[in-house]
Amino acid sequence: MGDIKTVGGLLFSGPFLDIGEEIDDHPPSGSSMTTARNTAMAKVKKAAFPGESQKSKECAASAPDEADGSITTRAKQAILETNARMDSLIQAIPDIIYFKDPDRRNRVINRAFEEAFGLSPGQILGKTDEEILPPGLAAACRKSDDIVFESGKKFRFDEETRSPEGKAIHFETIKAPIFDEAGRVSGLVGITRDITERKNAEASLRESEERFRSLYENSTLGLYRTTPEGCILLANPTIVRMLGYESLDELINRNLEQEGFEAGYSRTAFRDRLEREGEIRGLEAVWKRKDGTSIHVRESARAIRARDGSVLCYEGTVEDVSERHKFEAALRASEEKYRGLFEKSLDGIYQSLPQGRFITVNPALVRMFGFRNELDMCQADIRDLYLNPDDRDNWVKEIREKGEIRNLEVRLKRKDGTPFTALETSRAVFDARGEVLYCEGLFSDITERKRLEDERAESEALYRALFENANDAVFLLDLNGIHVKVNRKASEMTGYSVEELIGKSIRNLVAPSEFPDAQDKLRGIVEGRTFPVYERLFRKKDGTEIQVEVNASLIRDADRKPRFIQSIVRDISERKIRERALQAALQEKELLLREIHHRVKNNMQVVSSLLNMQSRYINDPRDAEAFREGQRRIRSMALVHEKLYRSRSLSRIEFGGYLRQLSGQMLQSSDKRPGTISLKLDMDERMFDIQTAIPLGLITNELLSNSLKHAFPDERRGEITISLRPGEGGEFILVFSDDGVGLPPDFNPLRSESMGFQLVSMLVEQLDGRLEIERGRGTQVRIFFRETASGSKI
Repeated sequence: MGDIKTVGGLLFSGPFLDIGEEIDDHPPSGSSMTTARNTAMAKVKKAAFPGESQKSKECAASAPDEADGSITTRAKQAILETNARMDSLIQAIPDIIYFKDPDRRNRVINRAFEEAFGLSPGQILGKTDEEILPPGLAAACRKSDDIVFESGKKFRFDEETRSPEGKAIHFETIKAPIFDEAGRVSGLVGITRDITERKNAEASLRESEERFRSLYENSTLGLYRTTPEGCILLANPTIVRMLGYESLDELINRNLEQEGFEAGYSRTAFRDRLEREGEIRGLEAVWKRKDGTSIHVRESARAIRARDGSVLCYEGTVEDVSERHKFEAALRASEEKYRGLFEKSLDGIYQSLPQGRFITVNPALVRMFGFRNELDMCQADIRDLYLNPDDRDNWVKEIREKGEIRNLEVRLKRKDGTPFTALETSRAVFDARGEVLYCEGLFSDITERKRLEDERAESEALYRALFENANDAVFLLDLNGIHVKVNRKASEMTGYSVEELIGKSIRNLVAPSEFPDAQDKLRGIVEGRTFPVYERLFRKKDGTEIQVEVNASLIRDADRKPRFIQSIVRDISERKIRERALQAALQEKELLLREIHHRVKNNMQVVSSLLNMQSRYINDPRDAEAFREGQRRIRSMALVHEKLYRSRSLSRIEFGGYLRQLSGQMLQSSDKRPGTISLKLDMDERMFDIQTAIPLGLITNELLSNSLKHAFPDERRGEITISLRPGEGGEFILVFSDDGVGLPPDFNPLRSESMGFQLVSMLVEQLDGRLEIERGRGTQVRIFFRETASGSKI
């Protein structure tokens, strides 16, 4: 038996005839195959239409004898025609058709059977399935045959086999029993259809549906279908989660007409646009979630229409772009921040072509190079901006080789040619071939910084020179009082070498009795307190003690934090010896001056006493008064020397106290009845030297004496006021006034023959001052003067 050609077909059962039964003594002409097929078809017809066969017999029996031959011929002809039509029908059916007897042998087959298995009728007819089919298929056919014969019922089933090439072939078969006149199963008819293509299509469809379902269930995009009215028909899990619902059933209860788009794009606008345009692509909007929060989405949708053009539903996709929206917002913020930094940076930022032109420059770079604007600068040749053009060539070479340059100090020039120094950091951006596309970087103008660095270097050199060559010892201590640096003079002063002093504490240099105070001052300096220059007792390496003067200060770092303590120490031992000698000399001189003032005062008192004694022998009242005025003048001068003798200073007296004492003595010694004249003094504790105090005392003496004699005649009561106050430009103003009768109208103090006013005028001139007299209710005298310098005339 040859290989079976696999096909598909539908097996269909019907009445079965015993093909061994002869129904025609004269078979029709043709091949034996045709004869056998015709015979079989006749038997099929007989089995399938038993009534027709019986009817033919009855017709033949009732016909006249003379017609028997003619009727038989017509009946045979009708059967042959019927068999031919049935054969034609069976052969035309594309499905495999076969009839089997109770022994399961194939008795009738059609052309589809032959073609399906690639066998001739002779190889099939009278053979069982085990003889012509593959074992697996034959066993399946035998099993289904047994079911039909045993049950007497039609049976439908699918079968699968493999072609010689190994491809799977699927059959769908229907088998039905054929009954004889007694109702027994005498055979079966089968119809088999090759359903391989359908099975493959179904499998492809299932696979496609599975892929679609997997895509639908696992898609990162939200997939939906809704009615135009906003009812949700379908939504995948992604969109359920996207909107914050637990399940599709819960989401379906949401009506998009009421809970649709938010923030400026309504569901109505969405529906109108979809009805008008048929589809929407890339619509970005804000959706409201179940919990009331909002998400940003990107949606594409289309309208599904019926044949009449009406919209059946909407379907579309939704992508949650909230993160992208946040990212874009952050990116915009970052770009704005970068733009702000670019625009407001104090450093010059640029992008440039390797050929030597700027692409982009920020305002700081424009200002740095002195151009009018960005366009003006982008038209310049970068090489022209270098003070030395070779530096630009070296820069280009290095950027091509290394790809970047960091903190390169370069000398540049502005548009007007002014040179300056900048610090440049740049990098190259390369294309896929390794060629430089463009460069980007920044310039920092460090001209001022370089100047400050140079000044600092100069200052440090100067400080180092001063530190090393100072005539005073300089100690640099840490905050714990340990010496970290000392100069040569410190070594000479203490007897230690410079190396020995480094690392020693102040305890090793300060006398033990003064160490507690030294510690207190050290802590105070660290805390920020300042101390005036103070004296300290130092102990040298050999144990001897020296008197020193210390000026200590705190040194802070760049962050204003305490870093070191600098102590400048001067040996004042010899100065102290000289000061003690000088102090002794000064004390001796002071004693001598006090003695001189005391003796001058005593001598003047002696002169005053002699004048007083002499006045007893004078009878003329005018002469006597002249003697008394001389006494008063002498007393006023003697009082100055008495004040100097008793003052802490031997060259200056407190003038207010002096005038109080002088005016009080004169008022007591006058012939005025006590209580008649009141004296008012208005002055502060002003100090004047002897060259100023004596003329002022004499002037006050003369004015007060004149007022007591002439301003208040006949026991007239009155008031005398003396004030001393500072004026403008370093001047002082002595004001003497009384409320007496006043000077005569024709009195001119500058031409007066009175010795008192003459003396006042002379004394005012001696003070380089000026005199003003005001008449009115009483008399007021104002004297403007400056304190007489040491050595002035007296």
